[in-house]
Amino acid sequence: MAQAIISIPGLLSDRRVFEPCSEFLSDYSWTHFQRSDECSLSQWGSEVASSADVPSIFFGHSMGARVALEAWRLAPDRCSGLILADFGVDGLVTEQERAGRNRRVRIASEVGMKALIDDWLRPMVAPSFVQNPGFSVLSDMLLNENSKSHERQIQALLDRPDAATYLGSINIPVLLLVGEDDAWSPVAQHKAIADELACSQLTVIEGAGHFLPFEKPYEVAQVIERWVSQYL
Repeated sequence: MAQAIISIPGLLSDRRVFEPCSEFLSDYSWTHFQRSDECSLSQWGSEVASSADVPSIFFGHSMGARVALEAWRLAPDRCSGLILADFGVDGLVTEQERAGRNRRVRIASEVGMKALIDDWLRPMVAPSFVQNPGFSVLSDMLLNENSKSHERQIQALLDRPDAATYLGSINIPVLLLVGEDDAWSPVAQHKAIADELACSQLTVIEGAGHFLPFEKPYEVAQVIERWVSQYL
């Protein structure tokens, strides 16, 4: 039976982040999770768990990794493994983070979503990827959202659970992935998370930024295949 993977996108993202990687892993059974209009990481986690007809690998990117962790917490019997890319786990929201996120909410509302391409998306990818044709795909993906959906996602992040409190109780294999050039969720942050997990593997992908699964899909697919064959 093919390994089942449920992909869970992050902020202002959809299945397009995972599609290049899924093409390299076509023998796997992929389900691309689509967020509801709820405003809660835990609610989205519940929806992910409900979509798992068989025990599945929850593959979350960025905010989606936090959702994947909530899905595991709520229904651990439905999760065979976790792949978590370019993310954080803490529940602490600093005033600096709140101000930065709220500023972008205002920009999206007052100027338009297109302004977030330069203000938010461009710094998220590796510098060289801005010239890649794939950057226009990510831009189109961002523009598929609107200011209201952006605001809901930001509120969900600001109200996030503190996943750090239960990392030590995760008893299934966890693959941590991070782009070498991810300035938003840096390598050191992932190393600290790996230290709290009972069964984890951390892989740093060279030349990739925060949108690692899209920027380096072949490399990510190769790592996933090796990890699955070793742990699952």
